[in-house]
Amino acid sequence: MADQLTIFEEIDRKLAALARATDPATSHAAARTVTPTLQHLHALILAALTGAWTKGLTTHEIAACTDVEWGSITPRMLPMEKLGFVKRSGSRIPPGRTRPSIVWFITDVGRMELSKTW
Repeated sequence: MADQLTIFEEIDRKLAALARATDPATSHAAARTVTPTLQHLHALILAALTGAWTKGLTTHEIAACTDVEWGSITPRMLPMEKLGFVKRSGSRIPPGRTRPSIVWFITDVGRMELSKTW
């Protein structure tokens, strides 16, 4: 387990790849300024899912719980799933919606990561 990156180390590693070695210093600086925002957003998502232990949440419900725009939540779910912090399980139709949405749950790995950050 010592080789496993924390969510923040993984985000830092991935953001470093957003700026190519040939990009100007301003591109590298821009990639670094995004990191704190993503770290906070991931922690908010994990905290919201912790509060929904047995029923899970859709991205619309996560957005409502965190007061973060749905369009900011949705693109974070797949990277968090690849890191093992969340998992999808089934679907349901959120209130006020007509199409089913994926239901997300926090994993044990996600809970451990959240405990390190909060």
